[in-house]
This record gives sequence, C-alpha cells and structure tokens, in this order.
Amino acid sequence: MPRVSDSKKKRKPHRGKRNAETAERKTAKWVESGGLERVLAKIESTTGIKTLPEYPDHFLSHRGRAQVTATLAKHFPDLTLDQLYLEREEEKLLYPTPSLHQLDPMHPPYLAARYHNVLKVPAQMALLNAWHALNALNVKYPKPEPQRSKASPALHLGIWETYRLIPIVTTDSRNQPAEVIPAMDFFLSIIGKLIAPRLRTILRREFPCQYSRQQRAYERVLILLDSDLKARPALDFGGAFFTVAAKEGSSEILHLDFNDERHSISWVVPLGDWTGGEFCLPQLGVKIPLRPGQVLVVMTKNLVHCTAPITNGKRIVLTLFCDQYLLKHGDEFLNVPVIDYSP
Repeated sequence: MPRVSDSKKKRKPHRGKRNAETAERKTAKWVESGGLERVLAKIESTTGIKTLPEYPDHFLSHRGRAQVTATLAKHFPDLTLDQLYLEREEEKLLYPTPSLHQLDPMHPPYLAARYHNVLKVPAQMALLNAWHALNALNVKYPKPEPQRSKASPALHLGIWETYRLIPIVTTDSRNQPAEVIPAMDFFLSIIGKLIAPRLRTILRREFPCQYSRQQRAYERVLILLDSDLKARPALDFGGAFFTVAAKEGSSEILHLDFNDERHSISWVVPLGDWTGGEFCLPQLGVKIPLRPGQVLVVMTKNLVHCTAPITNGKRIVLTLFCDQYLLKHGDEFLNVPVIDYSP
C-alpha cells in the first residue's frame, strides 16, 4: 500500500461554517465574560470627545471674505495659532454637534472628526507615486488664491456644479495636454479605489443624512453625465464625494469654503512626510495634527479654518467635497422636501 505522509495524517478537517446555534452560544458567552465592555472601553480609551457648550455660529450668515475678516477681528482679536490647544496625534477625535442643533435632522452629528489609520501605507505610497508621476508632466494649474493660501495652487478634479444649473467635468480635469489626461485619470482611479469606499462607509455609518443627500446628487450626476463618466470612469467616486482639490503645501490664511453647503462636510486627506501643518479651528479652540493615514472630516462652510505652516518636509493634501449646487439640485431633481432648521 502507498505510504501516507505524516503531514496528511495530521491534517485537521475543515471546520466549515459555524451554525447559528453555536454562534449564538459563543456570542452570549463573550458578552457574559465582559467582552462588550472591554471593546467599549478600548474604543473610549482611543477616542477623544470634545463637547462644546454652545454652537459656533459666528459665520453662519456670512457671504464674503470681508465679512469673515470683520468677524474674526471682533470675536478673535489678536488671535495667533499658538493660542489654540494642540490635540494628541494618535487617537480618533470627535467634536459632537451641540445638543440644540441636533434637533435639526439635516445637521451632521459632528462639527469635525478625525479618523485614525484609514489609509494603510501601501495605499499612501500608491497615491504619492501617482501624484508625482502626474506632476512630472506639463500639468496646467489654475491661478493661485492669495486670499486663501501662500502655497501652490490646487487642482480641482472631478465633477462640480458651482454657480451652474447642471454638473460639469471641472476645467482642471478637461483643459490639459493630451499626455496629462491618462496620468490624471490613473491618479483619480487610485483615489476612487482606495479612498472613496472607506469614506463612503464612514459617511453611511456616521453621517446618514449627508450620505442620503449625496446619493441623490449622485443619481442625478449619473443621468446627466452618463457619456462623460463612460469616457472617463476615473471621475466617478460613487457619491462619496465629487471633487478632489489636490495641492502641495498648506492653506495658511483663515477662510471659509463658500462653495460648500450649510449642512455639508468635506474630507481632508494628507499624504507625505512632514512636520507642522496642523488643521486649525479657532471656533473650537483647537489645532488638530494630521498624520499619514488619518482623515479629517469638517464642516468647512460653518467653521473658519486654516493650516499651520509646514515646518519640515513636503505634504500633499487632498480635500474631497460635494458643492452646494450638486446637493441642492439633487434634492430638487428627485422632489425630496428639504426642511432647513437653520437659525
């Protein structure tokens, strides 16, 4: 008879799927042993929650930069970034919406939040390599915005509807030399594959109203820009966001993002190796370190913000957002009644 090897003799049979009764029994045992309490304690120990006594409504009615400047002088005279509290680097941070404004069903549950370890190192390296390959070509950048930043201008890539009645592919995405488009689409495709699904999961789980509104906007975009998205599928981020503002450096001048919507959120994704560059929010009294792999979500239409100077190294920052007109027209397109509980 052929000899059976020792490895085959010792091989254990495949366990297979656990039946429902066994799973229920083991879950009950885990709960009885304090498993749930241990998990909740672990989450609490690695999450910083900062509750504000009242809503930071200093800039809600502002329509221009002159108003922002006047309000800053009135409420934050002689403000320096050194006066802001420096948050810890290695934890999840949440800034819940004060309770009174939680009565507004359209308002996000958090004014700002930092999520830790969202992008793994291979994803970060893939994005950086694609960015550098893109910028090795003759990319056309827009004019700098001196009122917002001292650093290099940002490329606005993807889709938006700023001051229009229908969505369009952004000028920075279209008005480029022929050799730039494939490299740009490769860079955007990595964002779509490695960032968008993770942010969409966070959006659906923790910002359900914003998720629903962006999905409505997405359905409309799929109809109106069907041919554009078929020609360039890298511009499709599945409704997690629609526009990617990509730049090197930081926006060091306090400002609001007027193209955002009153109840919308923006994502900030840093890449590279640097020191400094904390995200500063005077209304919350904090500056938030952003390290590789972390993601910040923030209400950039309501909260005046800037970035502290980069003191060493280089940083690429991606700001991912959905403009106010995409949201507004998405609601109207599907005849969804929107009640604004704003003060």
